[in-house]
Amino acid sequence: LFFRVFESYGRYFAIMLGVAKHVFSFVMILFIIIISFAHAFYILLTPQQDVDLNSPVINNDRNNPWLLTDQYYQINSDGSYSKSPVLVRQPDSSTNMFAWPQTSLLAMYLLLTGDSSSLSSFPYLERHSLALLTITFSFFTVIYLMNLFIGLLNNAIEVNNDHANYLIEKSRIIGEIELFHLFPHQRRWRTWFPDVIYYEVPVDEVRKQIHQLDSTARSSSNYSPIISSRLRDIVDVPKSYNQQQQDLLSEFEAINSFLKKINGEGIHRQFSISSIGNTSKLFKPGTPGTRDIKTYFSDPDGTYID
Repeated sequence: LFFRVFESYGRYFAIMLGVAKHVFSFVMILFIIIISFAHAFYILLTPQQDVDLNSPVINNDRNNPWLLTDQYYQINSDGSYSKSPVLVRQPDSSTNMFAWPQTSLLAMYLLLTGDSSSLSSFPYLERHSLALLTITFSFFTVIYLMNLFIGLLNNAIEVNNDHANYLIEKSRIIGEIELFHLFPHQRRWRTWFPDVIYYEVPVDEVRKQIHQLDSTARSSSNYSPIISSRLRDIVDVPKSYNQQQQDLLSEFEAINSFLKKINGEGIHRQFSISSIGNTSKLFKPGTPGTRDIKTYFSDPDGTYID
């Protein structure tokens, strides 16, 4: 963790922390689903009576670990098998992992990773409910949810794989150092805490960020960020779409009011905007995405001439 301050290491730490925060809620939902299936398998496959793994218990319970373990029979001289087993392997906690709640949860995790050995002792042809529950878990959880989880991880990595996330993580580390690892007189050092900090940034990055803010403010929010006109002039970025629209409408209103004053009751000239779209410096009238300015003249009787 001490290497987080270096960009070559801290960038990956920022990705890991950001991805973990992004998929935490999905992991909790997946964990709840696994617990639900573990409880269902536990109810279906738990022994009906308490079983001691150190002393043999023979009964008609199909979930009895002593009946699920390996049994060896003797072959008689006539080729028939003996009715009772000669050797019985002593069962352990992995013989029937669904006999206890904690091992049932572990068996579900192993089944999620592709290990189905916990169900190998149970015959599927004789137990249709077990086969149906296994198919449901394998399709819904292993195939669907796990692939969805992988897709969410890829999206989260793309979102957090950014230099800005490393800078945010670095600023948090600096804040922790300033709060918990500095003496009061060190916090007053001007060499460490100057009044003015100069930050150098490439002009292309500033232009890219301004264009991104303009497009986001145009489509999503009513509260658009304020970018000074001086900064736009320095980096040679035109005004945003909303600002250009407001400036153009205010100019037309000023022209209309001025013409009304100088013409009096004579011929009135009015300007109107027939289409509003994206502005550009060079365009042809009537093309999509441009403003067509039309002038209307009217005589005193109210007849308009285009």
